Amino acid sequence: WAPQTSELRGKVFGTYLHTLFARLGRDADAFLRELDALPVPAGQEEVHAQALERIRACLADPAIRRVLVGELDGRLLWVERKAAIHQTSPEGQTEIVPAVFDRVCLAPGRSAVIIDYKTARGASDAALRERYLGQMTAYRDAVARLTGLPRESIQCKLIGIRTDSQRVSVVDVF
Repeated sequence: WAPQTSELRGKVFGTYLHTLFARLGRDADAFLRELDALPVPAGQEEVHAQALERIRACLADPAIRRVLVGELDGRLLWVERKAAIHQTSPEGQTEIVPAVFDRVCLAPGRSAVIIDYKTARGASDAALRERYLGQMTAYRDAVARLTGLPRESIQCKLIGIRTDSQRVSVVDVF
Protein backbone atom coordinates (compact mmCIF):
# COMPACT_ATOMS: atom_id res chain seq x y z
CA TRP A 1 0.00 0.00 0.00
CA ALA A 2 1.28 3.47 -0.83
CA PRO A 3 -0.51 6.66 0.23
CA GLN A 4 -1.71 9.04 -2.44
CA THR A 5 0.72 11.94 -2.41
CA SER A 6 -0.80 14.14 -5.08
CA GLU A 7 -2.95 16.00 -2.53
CA LEU A 8 -0.28 16.17 0.17
CA ARG A 9 -2.40 14.34 2.67
CA GLY A 10 -1.89 15.53 6.22
CA LYS A 11 -0.07 12.82 8.12
CA VAL A 12 2.21 11.64 5.34
CA PHE A 13 3.26 15.13 4.37
CA GLY A 14 3.48 16.44 7.94
CA THR A 15 5.58 13.49 9.10
CA TYR A 16 7.92 13.81 6.13
CA LEU A 17 8.26 17.57 6.63
CA HIS A 18 9.08 17.07 10.33
CA THR A 19 11.69 14.45 9.43
CA LEU A 20 13.43 16.93 7.15
CA PHE A 21 13.13 19.90 9.54
CA ALA A 22 14.70 17.74 12.29
CA ARG A 23 17.96 18.10 10.35
CA LEU A 24 17.94 21.90 10.77
CA GLY A 25 20.56 23.00 13.24
CA ARG A 26 21.95 26.52 13.46
CA ASP A 27 22.92 27.10 9.81
CA ALA A 28 20.00 27.41 7.38
CA ASP A 29 22.18 27.54 4.28
CA ALA A 30 24.08 24.36 5.23
CA PHE A 31 20.71 22.72 5.96
CA LEU A 32 19.40 23.60 2.49
CA ARG A 33 22.57 22.22 0.86
CA GLU A 34 22.17 19.02 2.89
CA LEU A 35 18.54 18.66 1.77
CA ASP A 36 19.53 19.11 -1.87
CA ALA A 37 21.99 16.21 -1.52
CA LEU A 38 19.56 13.80 0.18
CA PRO A 39 18.49 10.72 -1.74
CA VAL A 40 14.76 10.70 -2.44
CA PRO A 41 12.98 7.66 -1.01
CA ALA A 42 11.40 5.49 -3.70
CA GLY A 43 7.72 6.31 -4.10
CA GLN A 44 8.07 9.59 -2.19
CA GLU A 45 9.23 11.80 -5.04
CA GLU A 46 6.21 14.12 -4.97
CA VAL A 47 6.07 14.41 -1.18
CA HIS A 48 9.82 15.07 -1.11
CA ALA A 49 9.59 17.78 -3.78
CA GLN A 50 6.65 19.48 -2.06
CA ALA A 51 8.35 19.31 1.35
CA LEU A 52 11.52 20.90 -0.04
CA GLU A 53 9.41 23.61 -1.68
CA ARG A 54 7.69 24.45 1.63
CA ILE A 55 10.95 24.36 3.59
CA ARG A 56 12.55 26.75 1.11
CA ALA A 57 9.51 29.02 1.40
CA CYS A 58 9.86 28.99 5.19
CA LEU A 59 13.54 29.86 5.11
CA ALA A 60 12.98 32.55 2.46
CA ASP A 61 10.49 34.28 4.76
CA PRO A 62 12.51 36.70 6.94
CA ALA A 63 10.25 36.31 9.99
CA ILE A 64 10.34 32.50 9.90
CA ARG A 65 14.07 32.39 9.25
CA ARG A 66 14.65 34.72 12.22
CA VAL A 67 12.55 32.49 14.49
CA LEU A 68 14.27 29.28 13.34
CA VAL A 69 17.93 30.32 13.13
CA GLY A 70 18.33 34.05 13.61
CA GLU A 71 18.48 34.29 17.38
CA LEU A 72 20.56 31.29 18.42
CA ASP A 73 23.86 32.87 19.52
CA GLY A 74 24.68 31.78 23.04
CA ARG A 75 21.55 29.68 23.34
CA LEU A 76 20.85 25.99 23.67
CA LEU A 77 18.88 24.30 20.92
CA TRP A 78 16.64 21.31 21.45
CA VAL A 79 15.54 19.57 18.27
CA GLU A 80 12.98 16.76 18.36
CA ARG A 81 13.34 16.51 22.14
CA LYS A 82 11.07 13.87 23.67
CA ALA A 83 9.21 14.60 26.88
CA ALA A 84 6.33 13.46 29.05
CA ILE A 85 3.66 16.13 29.43
CA HIS A 86 1.35 16.24 32.46
CA GLN A 87 -2.18 17.14 31.41
CA THR A 88 -5.38 17.33 33.39
CA SER A 89 -8.33 15.61 31.76
CA PRO A 90 -11.81 17.20 31.78
CA GLU A 91 -12.60 14.84 34.68
CA GLY A 92 -9.72 16.27 36.72
CA GLN A 93 -7.42 13.28 36.30
CA THR A 94 -3.73 13.91 35.67
CA GLU A 95 -2.53 12.11 32.58
CA ILE A 96 1.01 11.71 31.32
CA VAL A 97 1.12 12.19 27.56
CA PRO A 98 4.19 11.60 25.40
CA ALA A 99 5.28 14.64 23.40
CA VAL A 100 8.06 15.77 21.09
CA PHE A 101 9.22 19.38 21.06
CA ASP A 102 9.99 20.17 17.43
CA ARG A 103 12.41 22.96 18.32
CA VAL A 104 13.17 24.89 21.51
CA CYS A 105 15.63 27.77 21.69
CA LEU A 106 16.70 28.20 25.30
CA ALA A 107 18.61 31.03 26.97
CA PRO A 108 19.30 29.34 30.34
CA GLY A 109 17.97 31.31 33.27
CA ARG A 110 16.37 33.91 31.00
CA SER A 111 13.91 32.73 28.35
CA ALA A 112 12.83 30.10 25.84
CA VAL A 113 11.01 29.94 22.54
CA ILE A 114 9.08 26.78 21.70
CA ILE A 115 8.60 26.30 17.95
CA ASP A 116 6.17 23.78 16.53
CA TYR A 117 5.68 23.02 12.84
CA LYS A 118 2.04 22.72 11.79
CA THR A 119 0.81 21.67 8.38
CA ALA A 120 -2.75 22.70 7.65
CA ARG A 121 -5.12 22.92 4.76
CA GLY A 122 -6.43 26.46 4.39
CA ALA A 123 -6.31 27.36 8.08
CA SER A 124 -5.91 31.01 9.03
CA ASP A 125 -3.30 32.02 11.60
CA ALA A 126 -6.08 32.63 14.12
CA ALA A 127 -7.52 29.16 13.48
CA LEU A 128 -4.10 27.55 13.97
CA ARG A 129 -3.58 29.49 17.21
CA GLU A 130 -6.97 28.39 18.52
CA ARG A 131 -6.57 24.77 17.40
CA TYR A 132 -3.18 24.33 19.09
CA LEU A 133 -3.56 26.58 22.15
CA GLY A 134 -4.04 23.60 24.49
CA GLN A 135 -1.01 21.75 23.15
CA MET A 136 1.19 24.82 23.33
CA THR A 137 0.00 25.60 26.86
CA ALA A 138 1.01 22.08 27.91
CA TYR A 139 4.37 22.46 26.15
CA ARG A 140 4.96 25.82 27.84
CA ASP A 141 4.16 24.32 31.26
CA ALA A 142 6.50 21.39 30.59
CA VAL A 143 9.40 23.60 29.50
CA ALA A 144 8.83 25.75 32.60
CA ARG A 145 9.08 22.66 34.80
CA LEU A 146 12.10 21.29 32.94
CA THR A 147 14.07 24.54 32.98
CA GLY A 148 12.82 26.37 36.06
CA LEU A 149 11.86 29.35 33.90
CA PRO A 150 8.70 31.29 34.71
CA ARG A 151 5.92 30.61 32.19
CA GLU A 152 5.84 34.29 31.24
CA SER A 153 9.40 34.09 29.90
CA ILE A 154 8.52 31.26 27.50
CA GLN A 155 7.18 32.11 24.06
CA CYS A 156 5.38 29.65 21.82
CA LYS A 157 5.34 30.02 18.05
CA LEU A 158 3.81 27.89 15.35
CA ILE A 159 5.30 27.70 11.88
CA GLY A 160 2.14 27.40 9.79
CA ILE A 161 2.73 25.53 6.54
CA ARG A 162 -0.31 25.35 4.29
CA THR A 163 -0.75 22.21 2.22
CA ASP A 164 -3.16 23.77 -0.24
CA SER A 165 -1.11 26.88 -1.11
CA GLN A 166 2.39 28.30 -0.88
CA ARG A 167 1.49 30.26 2.26
CA VAL A 168 3.76 29.95 5.30
CA SER A 169 3.62 32.04 8.46
CA VAL A 170 4.79 32.52 12.03
CA VAL A 171 1.88 32.32 14.47
CA ASP A 172 2.55 33.78 17.92
CA VAL A 173 0.65 31.75 20.53
CA PHE A 174 2.27 33.31 23.62
